Amino acid sequence: MYTHYFLVDRMNGVFKKYDITRQQYNVLRILRGQYPGHASVNLIKDRMLDKMSDASRIVERLRLKALVTREFCEKDKRCVEVKITGDGLALLDRM
Repeated sequence: MYTHYFLVDRMNGVFKKYDITRQQYNVLRILRGQYPGHASVNLIKDRMLDKMSDASRIVERLRLKALVTREFCEKDKRCVEVKITGDGLALLDRM
């Protein structure tokens, strides 16, 4: 457990330089894997490493940073389609 928290602390330091969290990074990586397509919030939840995270809030924070776009599905208003932006892809390349 000591090693786990040591590594998490080190990773948090790296992500802080880019103004994102570990969970936001995980979501961006999931979306890059779906690019040029999109992913639903439920797909993101299923693939996240940290299952306790609130994927909807993470997506909203990334949207406010212009790293992802979010659109409601026309057929099912409860479904949200999330897609990584060019800025999100560029951030992952820099990291």
